[in-house]
Amino acid sequence: QTEKYRRRGAGEPAGPYARGFIETGVWAYSRHPNYFAEVFLWWSFYLFTVAATGEPCHWSGSGALLLTLLFVPPGASVDVTEHLSSRKYPAYREYVRDVARFVPWVPRRARPEVVGPVARFALLAYFLSHIPITLFIDAQAAVDRRRFPGVATKLLDWHVATNHDFLMGAPPAWFRHVVGGELALQLPFFFVAAKALARRDESAFRVAFLVYGAHVATTMIPILGALAGGDYPTEAHRYRLLLIYAP
Repeated sequence: QTEKYRRRGAGEPAGPYARGFIETGVWAYSRHPNYFAEVFLWWSFYLFTVAATGEPCHWSGSGALLLTLLFVPPGASVDVTEHLSSRKYPAYREYVRDVARFVPWVPRRARPEVVGPVARFALLAYFLSHIPITLFIDAQAAVDRRRFPGVATKLLDWHVATNHDFLMGAPPAWFRHVVGGELALQLPFFFVAAKALARRDESAFRVAFLVYGAHVATTMIPILGALAGGDYPTEAHRYRLLLIYAP
């Protein structure tokens, strides 16, 4: 702000301040790099403390947590600053659409389109369909079935009887843990992926997609191995169940 007003008072070209705010350098990748750096620094202090003491619940984490709550959540300092800037500078709304809010990332205008329209539609359908499947069917392997609607339990019973799915019919302990991981890690990502694909912004979440793919591939190895070695009335039942799990 000081440099902007100095240039204005001296009659010099506004340069990078032409739109009223800076959007070059680190501000081209994060709208609030100073806030991000401060929060990141405090979490680094906490992690160094944990590494030195071996105590994950060390009191130093309270500073990092409080600072994160001060800046990051909806309605916190970041949003207050955004609101004031949007009212003061008309071009700021365009900047908001293009640049990451907090964590630095590649600007939207510089992100390539990763998938075509057909692939995007298929992936969007995949992630959207897996939200109810995970919540009402898969989750029954890890959560008390009495907590689910009757139609969901009947549908699972039909699947188990028809396809001889012994993992969902009588889930072993390791499979319950795998499904627990699905609920904790994959289910939240389904919403993120669906939003990214719907907004044609999937490249912004490339790392998240890679983590999801690695997690799925890792968990599917023991599942497919168990299914391949199971006992079935016919070979057709074996291959049908493998095809159901494969996607």
